[in-house]
Amino acid sequence: MKKGFLFCVIALMGVVCAGCIGNNDDNEDDVVKVVTGEASAIKACCATIAGSLNIDTKGCEMGVICSENDDTHFDDGLVFRNNGTARQTFTALAEQLKPNTKYCYRAFVCVNGLYYYGEVKSFSTKELAPNDISADEVKVLGSNLVAFPGAVNAENMGLTGDYQVGIALSKGDPKDDRASHMKADLQEDNTFAVEVRITDDMPDYNYCAYVFYRDTYLFSDIHTFSRK
Repeated sequence: MKKGFLFCVIALMGVVCAGCIGNNDDNEDDVVKVVTGEASAIKACCATIAGSLNIDTKGCEMGVICSENDDTHFDDGLVFRNNGTARQTFTALAEQLKPNTKYCYRAFVCVNGLYYYGEVKSFSTKELAPNDISADEVKVLGSNLVAFPGAVNAENMGLTGDYQVGIALSKGDPKDDRASHMKADLQEDNTFAVEVRITDDMPDYNYCAYVFYRDTYLFSDIHTFSRK
């Protein structure tokens, strides 16, 4: 009888402990209270998001989750963790975002394996400014050699991480998937150029500068190059 009772107590304790790890979306009865702060320093591709909580959380994981829809859980959202030593207030840099896009977000903290969340808020990233990605006039380097120059204002856009720059060239729309995308090396002054050998029978071409970022092409205005 005593062995059976002891087994039941141990099994019950196992169930209780198993419930201590997971997600807790309802803060009303929680000891830990998470508050989702405001988004600031919003750019086309990044933003700074604040959060706070009511206890000292030294050593705990904390940050924000962003999503293009209302599902701001770990499954589908982008997770940005606080990289500082803050305890009750913190900020996280939400980066590699898409321009002119609405994001829902919420703050979170993980205490003893249990995640606590703040309320859901939203912000929209900025549109690309005209000078964020630009293509300049074609430069003639020789009888049959020209350079298509471009520039990118990475700081103003909030670009972080890896990205590619180059020139898109087409007889039609250079922003179309069928256009030729010629990768370039970005210089220290944030300019780049693609050199192309041309022939007398080469037709007029439309071109624009591009940034390839998060599997997406971001383009400048379109220009036209003519052999005539």
